[in-house]
Amino acid sequence: MQFYVTDEEVRRQEARLPSLDGLQRRQGTILLAWHLRQRDVERAEQLLQGIDGDAAGPLAARLFLTRGECALHRAALGGAEQFARHALAAAKEPAARGDVAHLLARVLEGRGERHLELEQRQIAIDHYRAAQDFERLGHARAAYLIAGGEPTQDATAAECAALRREYSPLPPALATHVALVEAFSAFQLGRFLDAVPHLTRVYAEADSLGLIEQGLRAGLGLASAYSNLGDRESCGALCEGLLARTRQLGWPRLISHALSNLGRQLADGGAPERAILMLEEARELIADQPRSRGYAVATYYLGDALLAAGRVQVAATELAHAENLMRDLGALPEVACIRAVSAQALSRLGRPKEALEKAQAALELARETGARMWEVEALRSLAEVHMSHAVSHAKVKPVEFLEAALQVVDHIGGHHESGQLHGELSRAYEAVGDLAAALKAERKAREAEKTEAHRRANNMVLLAQVRYDTEKQRLDAEHQRSLLTAEASRARALETSLETLAHLGHIGQEITARHDVAGILDVLNQQIGNLTEVHYMAVSLLEKDGKTLIRSALDEGKPIPLRRIDITALDSNAARCARERREILQELEIGEKPDTLTAGVLTTHTAWFGPLIVQEKLLGVLTIQSRSVRAYGERELLVFRTLAAYAAVALANAAAYRELDAANAQLRRAEAELRALAATDSLTGIPNRRSFVASAEAELKRSRRTGKSPALILGDLDHFKRINDSLGHPAGDMVLTAVALLLASLKRTIDTVGRMGGEEFALLLPESDLEAAEAAAERLRQAVETAPLRWDGRPVPVTMSFGCAVLPRPGPDSTGSLGDANSQFDQLFKLADEALYAAKNEGRNRTVARR
Repeated sequence: MQFYVTDEEVRRQEARLPSLDGLQRRQGTILLAWHLRQRDVERAEQLLQGIDGDAAGPLAARLFLTRGECALHRAALGGAEQFARHALAAAKEPAARGDVAHLLARVLEGRGERHLELEQRQIAIDHYRAAQDFERLGHARAAYLIAGGEPTQDATAAECAALRREYSPLPPALATHVALVEAFSAFQLGRFLDAVPHLTRVYAEADSLGLIEQGLRAGLGLASAYSNLGDRESCGALCEGLLARTRQLGWPRLISHALSNLGRQLADGGAPERAILMLEEARELIADQPRSRGYAVATYYLGDALLAAGRVQVAATELAHAENLMRDLGALPEVACIRAVSAQALSRLGRPKEALEKAQAALELARETGARMWEVEALRSLAEVHMSHAVSHAKVKPVEFLEAALQVVDHIGGHHESGQLHGELSRAYEAVGDLAAALKAERKAREAEKTEAHRRANNMVLLAQVRYDTEKQRLDAEHQRSLLTAEASRARALETSLETLAHLGHIGQEITARHDVAGILDVLNQQIGNLTEVHYMAVSLLEKDGKTLIRSALDEGKPIPLRRIDITALDSNAARCARERREILQELEIGEKPDTLTAGVLTTHTAWFGPLIVQEKLLGVLTIQSRSVRAYGERELLVFRTLAAYAAVALANAAAYRELDAANAQLRRAEAELRALAATDSLTGIPNRRSFVASAEAELKRSRRTGKSPALILGDLDHFKRINDSLGHPAGDMVLTAVALLLASLKRTIDTVGRMGGEEFALLLPESDLEAAEAAAERLRQAVETAPLRWDGRPVPVTMSFGCAVLPRPGPDSTGSLGDANSQFDQLFKLADEALYAAKNEGRNRTVARR
């Protein structure tokens, strides 16, 4: 008795059953029930109701095995195990005993007893090998790989290659099972695009071969792959479809898996409360399997969603439970991840010591198991705990944890995490007052976001390409079959479909290379005519306010004026399409008038409107119209949907680039402001010491080329402390600001003024000798002395002492160099400072020059 058969074979068995009687009728009924065990559990059970279970031999064993698998799908693990034991007692042939071991392994999987599960899977392999039932043996080996029987992904890949080599060509059901293994292996390695075609194939083909459970598992994996590749719309739609399908089947375990998957997507999408309800239902459905992996996953997702919803205490409890479950299952990488998230919960509960211990344990386990992404999560948790609680005794700063996380992300290529980490690093630097480093990290965050936006857009295009390739392979196979059966007309239709797919691929590449509406319309206008009849085409972009569409259109290939369309307009199909987020096909007969306005100069009889959506965000509407009656069939509609997907990606790309350009412009302005702040004295508004010294050194370098040395003037307010002591510091600040403005107003355009600190100021005079500097200083001294400064209505007399200096000219034995600019400035400053000191000693309020 075969393990899996096609739908066609099941129909033949069912058609043959009424003609049988006696023992043949019983055999035929059990055989049909066996092959309905996944397709229709209820029907399989009904077929077996009138059959006694006391017969011995292969027939009784098969009856118990069928009942056992039906019980398994209904999550009655105890009943499934009991039926398996009865089957084992009746089974004499090695193949049947292998089927019993296979059923027991699945029961043990549901209970979370992994080691015993793997033992039973190996027993099944041994029995099938002894029976020389090589197809069953292939399925058992594939199941062993999915259960994680091989220690590494390389070993799994080698075993898949061996299966393909030994069974070439693989029977259809086994080929589907092996493709599922290859898909999961690629997924575990983070190669999501590589996993998609395998998962798509299994999801599409498994049902017709009787591998219903494997097909649903492929669908769940495909949804996760879509999510990781940024196609949230496809992910959400698939998750909802899978949930509906599993509810229809009535299988609690798979309903729970589908709920967990959808709940996870909702939590990631910013709807944690909705996610919590789904995840609680997911756990309730398999409450009798509290040690299973499905229960552990649902518990972990629930804890994470509770944390996102701010219900931290409950989240910490659920995460602790999930950690214990995963540890018992031997899922150590998952344990590391849960510990990292638990550390964040403990930190937010004000338990920093426990949080640090948990995060450190997560880091050690992640590194031990090679789980690099969970290593990143652990490092982020450590940074969060240190930042939130200002751990004073810590030897490692939060920024160091984040920098280490970035190194891991750069190594494994996690673009999305890179942007997040740079953003967190920017906030960490800002918290410690390092604004320059914060700005640098923010710039890198913007760059990473741009890279991520580009990557996600590329992924959307690649996903479309993968779907195209998968569909092309399917059509190729049908084409070959139709040729072999001499169905020439069918073959020609398939050839046309293949040509259409190839043409669509080329158009898609051209569309996604454009970043403006006009360019997209131009590509469509040039290319789509080769596929179908189009007289009018438009792209209506949704404004940021979400209330207005701006329509750009071509009528007979010629641009027509832009038009604004209110999204609430009842007379516009484009507006309706945007509101309902679904495609609309309008078909009119000759002379029939539309109930909504149709764009274009000439009468339109067929019009298609499709929403342009990327990652659940509506960008606009694509409109394609024809003057012909019923111009568009299913083939054309498939073409339009594909083109709409490409156009949406191109528009999303364009919007992302515009936003990033604007953000970068803002960042450049902020950077310029920061540079200005870093170079300016915050009180007086003139250059600070650092900026002044940099300008002076630059001028000294220039003077070495020109041979015209600058002069330096140092000025210091006399008895400034008395002003602070008698009038207060606000009065002192007023004096400093007034003097700074006065010095700045009296200098030449080419001169530089700066505050050197406290009450000391400096002026650099390019290309000036000592006499000119002394004269300038004297003018400044007099201006300060006569400045009408007042505080609280009273005059504030202020005087200032000045010291002037120039560098000595090189002597006749000199090489002409007095050292580099730094040493030259130090020498010049020393001379000016000595002159200023002399002015103070000589009674203040005077100017002294030194060479």
